[in-house]
Amino acid sequence: CRTVCSETSHTPAGRRLADMAGITEVKLDTGESVMSEDSDPLGRAIVTFGRSYQALAAVQSLGRRGVEIIVCDEAPIMTCQFSKYTIDHFVHPPAKSDLSGYLDVMEENVRRWKPDDGSSYVLMPIHEETRIVAEHESRFSPHCKIAAPPLRMIDQVDPKHKLTATATRLGLPIPKTFQVGSFEQLESIIPVLSFPVFLKGMATSSRTSC
Repeated sequence: CRTVCSETSHTPAGRRLADMAGITEVKLDTGESVMSEDSDPLGRAIVTFGRSYQALAAVQSLGRRGVEIIVCDEAPIMTCQFSKYTIDHFVHPPAKSDLSGYLDVMEENVRRWKPDDGSSYVLMPIHEETRIVAEHESRFSPHCKIAAPPLRMIDQVDPKHKLTATATRLGLPIPKTFQVGSFEQLESIIPVLSFPVFLKGMATSSRTSC
């Protein structure tokens, strides 16, 4: 069992990957990390979408636990490459426009960075790459663990309108939700809306949605 002393508070993403990597937490009364720079690494992780703050939160959380981090992105400059916990980074083709190239580069680097000593090794896809990696799990699972749910589970909540349908089917309490595909549909529901309302795009993150 691999054990590492860590902060009392940490990100859900870090907990998820630490669990999959077989890393056990020890919480201190002080809440401070006692990982020393001389400690042997407790494993290695490749984290995607390296320009994002979501990835940075995972990198910092895992790095404090002594996990070696490699980050990647389609962008040549990524926020996470400058983290003190990142040992290297690589650039891959855009998955949307060159899926085959993306998968080839990702698999090549998953193989390249696989630890020689058999220590814990995880691929952690972030954001839209989670679905892509899950769809092509067979290309990566022989070489590492994948910090993502099975595709059949992702399909229950992605795209976002499926999350609403799944919650409704399970009887979970959610805000009253309308799905509209045109301005005409939007105008038709205005009389029954109680303002203010929250608008959210169905297929992507808020940074690129309406």
